[in-house]
Amino acid sequence: MNEGVNQTGDLPEIKYEDIEGELSRSLNHMFLEKYWTKGKTSKEAIEELNLPHGLESSAGTNFPPVAGRSGLHLMRILGPGRSESEREFGLSVLRNSGKINYEEGEIENNRLKHSGEGADTAMFWTFSPYLYKALGQKGLSDEEALKKTFLWGHNENEEGKYIHLRGLEKYKNAWILMQPGDVTHQFTEQEANRIVDEVILAEQPEK
Repeated sequence: MNEGVNQTGDLPEIKYEDIEGELSRSLNHMFLEKYWTKGKTSKEAIEELNLPHGLESSAGTNFPPVAGRSGLHLMRILGPGRSESEREFGLSVLRNSGKINYEEGEIENNRLKHSGEGADTAMFWTFSPYLYKALGQKGLSDEEALKKTFLWGHNENEEGKYIHLRGLEKYKNAWILMQPGDVTHQFTEQEANRIVDEVILAEQPEK
């Protein structure tokens, strides 16, 4: 990458140390809110997502290859006020996750970061929409981009002290995406492009 230029185009590179405070403040909103704490039924919560016809029955449920709280995380990024990139990723999960074939041993449920809570899970859902977007821009199909995104969330780096997702080991804190267009999105997209080039496409062979 040219010094001073990020990988999303000709925009100036965003330095982590310049926005660390803003990223950290997003953690005030990291708690995964459950729809039933608002007195809503699952049907009411799903109706608020305004999903395309035929996808309503998939929302709010667990989806391959994840379990646990995955449906709640998915509902969050599909909810009102989320960015276009988050919504596109969420819709692709509903449409395509059940079509993906994994090699034996390629996915182990007890190591998946998609379906729990905590720093690694937060960072998976922060980065996955922009990883999926960047992979699509590289010419991968929806299913291929989705699979590589899930595998990135699975193949952790055990040497990471705080964050164990590959390419994010240097960060000491997690963050989540806030309002569309703000610095949490801009920096995450910049770093997602780096991870696609330096980690995902460099290390994961084509299936």
